[in-house]
Amino acid sequence: VESDDRDELLKLISTYFVADGLHRHGKFESLPRFQHDLGTSPAPSSIVPPSGYKKASFCSYSFFIRKDFQDVPNAVSKAATGHFSMAASKLFDRTFSFSSSPGDVELLVSVVDPLPLSSLRPLGREHVRWVALECKQSLLRSWEARVVHNRPYMKKMNLANDVASWSCWEMFIEDSDFTWAVMVLRRQYVPPVLDTAQDFILAMKCRSAKDRERKKNVEACL
Repeated sequence: VESDDRDELLKLISTYFVADGLHRHGKFESLPRFQHDLGTSPAPSSIVPPSGYKKASFCSYSFFIRKDFQDVPNAVSKAATGHFSMAASKLFDRTFSFSSSPGDVELLVSVVDPLPLSSLRPLGREHVRWVALECKQSLLRSWEARVVHNRPYMKKMNLANDVASWSCWEMFIEDSDFTWAVMVLRRQYVPPVLDTAQDFILAMKCRSAKDRERKKNVEACL
């Protein structure tokens, strides 16, 4: 049974339950329902960042990034901009030559406003892959750009005991100027009503390497 509306889903389940009872037992049986306050669940305990990482926050969400990342200010705010930067020499292997790949490694975090599940299909965003497609099209600006990886990604941890459903898509794109590692995540069935979805875009970029060995190093690190 599928439905984008929670109330409609309950109606469908109740209808099928009654029909099954009439078919099997020849009598009318209503579906038992119980109500609980989803807001009373205990808040998760604070998780300590791993060694070499720190806790950062953006749009009411917290995450761990490398300690060397620093906030990049914009015209509105000096902190909590969702834009971070660090020297490329601190991320890549020390044997990596930066003569052809100067500059910093940048991390950009984008949090999209929540959307009702019923509006995803009309917007062409019923799957996280189509959101990733929009990101890919915006990055393929030259004929030299190429997509190295474009595939689903399995989120491996749930440190906050989140009851929502997560789906992810990852891409690795490079052109003559920059190399991008992009992760698109969708948090679906967001509590307490479970009828919304919210997308997140994590993008890391650095200067493109010029030879094959350096490209392998950049791809492995990003």
